[in-house]
Amino acid sequence: MFRGGQDNFDVLAGPVPNEGTKPEDVETQIASDLAQASPGDRERAYFDLHGIPNVWSETPQLIQQNLERMDQKVQGIRYKVAFEMAEAQSSRYVRDRELRLTFLRADMFDANKAALRFARFFQAKLDLFGQEKLALNITQDDLDHDDMMLLNSGYGRFLEQPDQTGRPVAVLFFNEEQLNFNIISLLRQVYYSIMIASKNVEFQRGGVVAIVYGLGDSANCDKGSEIAWKMAKLAQVLPMRLAAIHVCYESLVWKPILSTGIASFDTFCRLRVRTHHGPQHEVATKLRGFGIAPSTFPAAHGERLLEDPNYRVRLRNQRKVERLSQSARRNAIHIPSDYDVLLGKGFSAQNHFGNKEFRQLVVSRQSVYDSAEKGSKLQIAQGIVDIVHQSSGMFLKQEDKLWIPVDNSVARTKVSAAFRTLRLDKKAKDK
Repeated sequence: MFRGGQDNFDVLAGPVPNEGTKPEDVETQIASDLAQASPGDRERAYFDLHGIPNVWSETPQLIQQNLERMDQKVQGIRYKVAFEMAEAQSSRYVRDRELRLTFLRADMFDANKAALRFARFFQAKLDLFGQEKLALNITQDDLDHDDMMLLNSGYGRFLEQPDQTGRPVAVLFFNEEQLNFNIISLLRQVYYSIMIASKNVEFQRGGVVAIVYGLGDSANCDKGSEIAWKMAKLAQVLPMRLAAIHVCYESLVWKPILSTGIASFDTFCRLRVRTHHGPQHEVATKLRGFGIAPSTFPAAHGERLLEDPNYRVRLRNQRKVERLSQSARRNAIHIPSDYDVLLGKGFSAQNHFGNKEFRQLVVSRQSVYDSAEKGSKLQIAQGIVDIVHQSSGMFLKQEDKLWIPVDNSVARTKVSAAFRTLRLDKKAKDK
């Protein structure tokens, strides 16, 4: 039962079908898709798979005409509750020209398809993040503990190096540990990564090469199949054209799981699927034939990826950019950033990276602060608060499981207390 092309709005809520997703059925369907495709469609799929430039010519007239057509088609969609919720919250966000253009490019300026993708995008966003975030750009501050753990793990990421034609390469590794996470967290992490990458115009025009890789030789087949199905559904409503999809695995335990994801794709995507089975070095050789350098892959040991410090740095820098570009910061976050200063006396707060940096900042101003008049002390304390804010940091206090930004006066009091503590510690050492 291949339902990837149906125009329904059960983007993520729809059940995984019980029929039609066996590996042999999927292989038969792909063969049928190839046989029924026109020569032009087969050629375009071949070009995409092998990185042969297939970029259309964009003109201001083409863009404007199709933006208008897309708007008409969106208005003609009868069932678009999530879209209407978002529009009621912020028509400026929903009607943003650059946002809509990413969807047009994802469907190669087919206004009908782009309109449907756009409306379904808001339904997926509602399912993942709730109504209050429908008209917001999702940032790391919107991700919870499990989301951030998955993001930092690097199991789903864009490689630093593109393929041989300059297209971005997205990799999604699965192992038994990944399958134990909440499905919504897995989907949110993928949503976030793709939406960040989609801001790049070349990404929009050239499409993305996707690699899905099953690691290890054990997996929960039922849950894995549900994840693969919903991942593929999500990928088809985000503003991303899947130019090539490489499904890789060493153990046959992953074959039925990943086949379920393939079954979720529409015909356009299935024509661009290639499956690679074998040891990691053999799969790497096959991918090299499609212009993907194996040396750019994260290092793996068995079914686990090794930590990549450079990837963590990129995430940290990205969060800083997000914070500094926001017109208004979030009222509550789940996971503090490395630039934040945490209020509290516990070990976790004092050992937080941002608190360590904050203490160094206080130390560097201690002598000036101690010799200053009372009014000047206030200015020095405010200056440190400003430095933290300018670096994208916030002063946070914990309430239940959330971290809440404190107001300016509370932050300033924290700074003054840090100066007093430092002075008292120094006196105690001098005795």
